[in-house]
Amino acid sequence: PKCLIELANKETILFRQLRLLSANGITDIIITTGPFEEKIKKEVERFNSISPVDIEFVHNDIFKETNYIYSMYLTKDKITDDLILLHGDLVFNDALLSTYLNSKHKDSVLINKREPVPKKDFKGKVVDDHIKEIGVNLFGDDCFVLMPLYKFQKLSFSKWMEKIDEFIKQSQLTVYAENALNQILDDIILQPFDYSGFFCSEIDDIDDLEKVNHALDFGSDSFEPS
Repeated sequence: PKCLIELANKETILFRQLRLLSANGITDIIITTGPFEEKIKKEVERFNSISPVDIEFVHNDIFKETNYIYSMYLTKDKITDDLILLHGDLVFNDALLSTYLNSKHKDSVLINKREPVPKKDFKGKVVDDHIKEIGVNLFGDDCFVLMPLYKFQKLSFSKWMEKIDEFIKQSQLTVYAENALNQILDDIILQPFDYSGFFCSEIDDIDDLEKVNHALDFGSDSFEPS
């Protein structure tokens, strides 16, 4: 699984995410799994032996036939508070996470107005300082790089989950969860948090991994797991 890819400092993406989350006071965590669940659980056990956190696993038995919209759906009765949501292949630095968590933004997602807009990854359409649409096939002067690290109030997130529930009942299991989110972006105010000046990147392939290892200053917040 991509979340168990090792970075230059020998810690996995997942280990790094858990370390930075717990260092910033987030110790109640839900991890959705598909393939390689036992390997992921083993890595979490390794982390917990060093810095215990409360982690619940939710397994998607039909991961081969679904997108992560269905994995999110399986957690619908488990979200009881404000939360952040992030994909398992995201690498970010501690300064970004701490600044983001302490920002005034109530409901928000990461965008970058300085980076070139990619062809294959998520973009966010920003209108009047609000996110109006999220998708892969968005282009234009009002569209920017978007990283799937969200911050939500419980009420706002519940609206997204209600829309996801509608999609699942309509057998739309293979679309992005953001397709459902787009349908409620007139009802909630999702603000862009510009992470320019910080570091955040997805790792989709070997090239991405090499770029992350080259760009990230591991010396500033690294941890050498035993």
